[in-house]
Amino acid sequence: MSPAESSIRELSGRWVVVGMFGFGIVATGVLYTYWQLQTAPFMPVQTALAEAFADSSPRVEGGQRKMHQNTPVILRVVMRVPFDPIREEAVARRFLVDVARVINGQLDLSEYDQLDLHLYQPNPEQEIQQKTYSEPTRWLLDQLDRPASAGSAVLGG
Repeated sequence: MSPAESSIRELSGRWVVVGMFGFGIVATGVLYTYWQLQTAPFMPVQTALAEAFADSSPRVEGGQRKMHQNTPVILRVVMRVPFDPIREEAVARRFLVDVARVINGQLDLSEYDQLDLHLYQPNPEQEIQQKTYSEPTRWLLDQLDRPASAGSAVLGG
């Protein structure tokens, strides 16, 4: 046996499989922990939105894009809607205020500079209709001081 051959170590298949399972378990644990830390503060908001708007599958997260810069604190909400958010902009704007009303009941909306509402309507065998509405929370809080519109109840679940 030459010195080059003796320096090569063989790994049995059993240890390779054990290593792969170990890596998979660690990676899953890291992803789960990260996801919990990112979404746990917003679970009550997400639950309230799901109850207020049936079949909306809301996802909520918040924060700054880059912590070391003076960027706005944004609350991001992604929701499925029963209307076309591109063609029915007036409906989407009322929906935005209704969503802000539900959110404000769960957390202090004034702690955020902006609300980004990503709306999408999945159409079977067609392109997804999606649009993002970004509004300053000060404007939304002013809208919440006004009485709810008559069309608002139709949008909720």
